[in-house]
Formats: sequence, structure tokens, C-alpha cells
Amino acid sequence: MISGEKLKVMLSSADMEHYAISCDTLSSGNAQSRCAFRQILEDARGQCGFDAAGARVFVQVFPSKEGGCEMFVTKLGDCSKINLQSQSGNKKFFYAYSFDCLNKLLEACAAIQRLQYGEESLAYADTRKKRYFLTLETDIPNLSEFGGRKCRSNVRYYIAEHCKLICSGAVGRLADLA
Repeated sequence: MISGEKLKVMLSSADMEHYAISCDTLSSGNAQSRCAFRQILEDARGQCGFDAAGARVFVQVFPSKEGGCEMFVTKLGDCSKINLQSQSGNKKFFYAYSFDCLNKLLEACAAIQRLQYGEESLAYADTRKKRYFLTLETDIPNLSEFGGRKCRSNVRYYIAEHCKLICSGAVGRLADLA
């Protein structure tokens, strides 16, 4: 384990044979590779305690010269939070806004809190591109006044893969920091 959220898995060529996979099949995402990957994660949980059950994961696979590979697994967060699913399992629509800096996100949260927004809100950070995202269940007009740009709905895939959850209940928690 690298951390509670990150795991490095080193597979030898014998391990690859044991799981009946290759680097090519792992990157294809077919049913056989997903099954093998789940088994690898189960084995990792037993050996080092890394538990990715119920979490979305980002996986990077690097082949080794000896026929094995190195796999880096990063937990992205709870699937229900990423997909914004309610306790009943019903999917909720959401609106996403991007911000170029944290201060603008904080100011937007303060403005939204003044509107007495009471629904779910999540804040994410993309540390590579130094961008921040805020997802809301209700469209809030005029967030552009605070530097917020409304995103297309498919941004959720980008957020799930490239961003780290800062916090849930973001409007209430982050408004006080503005």
C-alpha cells in the first residue's frame, strides 16, 4: 500500500498466468479482465488491507520487461457520491461548475449559502490542472459572477477519473472559509 487511497501491485509473468491476463487484456476492460482485476483487489485486501469495495478506481498499468506488470490503483471515492445517487438508488440530476482558483469556489459557496441552498453539494480538486469543481442538485444562475463556468453533464466522467473529492456538503463547509 502506498496510502489508504493508493496501491501498487507488482505482478510477475507467473502471476499474469495465474490470473489468466496480459497487459493488453487488462487495458481492454473486457469481462475476463474485470473479473481478474476484482480477484487481484480481493487478494490485495487480504494481504495488506487495501479495500476498494464500493469505490470507483483509476488504474494505470505498466508492462515490465519480464512479462509481468506494475499496476497503480487509486480509489476515487464512493460510487454513490460520484454518481450522485440517493439512498433509494434513484439517480439525481446535477449541475457542475468549474473554477480556476479555490478562492472563487469559496466565494461561490458563500453566495449559494446566502440563497439557503439545502441540497447535496460536492467539491472536487483537479491538482494537475489546478481547477476546482462544484456539483449541485439545482442550477444556480449567475455563478459566472464568481468565476464559475457551467460544465456539460459528461464532466462527471472527468471528475471521477481525474479529481479528488474535497468534501461533501461543500456549500455549507466551504462558505465559512470565503
